[in-house]
Amino acid sequence: MLRKLVSWPEYLKIGGMLMDFVTWIAIHLLQFAPLLVLFWAVDEASLLAKPNLPFWIAVALALWVGSALGVMAFGAAGSAGRLRALALHLHVRGFFRAGGDAVKATNAV
Repeated sequence: MLRKLVSWPEYLKIGGMLMDFVTWIAIHLLQFAPLLVLFWAVDEASLLAKPNLPFWIAVALALWVGSALGVMAFGAAGSAGRLRALALHLHVRGFFRAGGDAVKATNAV
């Protein structure tokens, strides 16, 4: 089932440009949210201690999950409108339905 893409934006008014910029900022905040949650969950002593492998594996995983959310959010914003960029439940469902293609796109980012 193919959806019709949204029409090409016309930037004749400042509001359209501003809303696209706000959507871009929101998607990037969403992209780094897993890393921020990880830093919030870890105590300060382990952040300042010597680097350890489990911590950096968790950081890499949080960044990868954030990249996956960003890929799905950009796709949702482009195909279904700006408000769908923040629909996390749809991003997770779409990621698993896309299978290997979603993993390839995330790895490319």
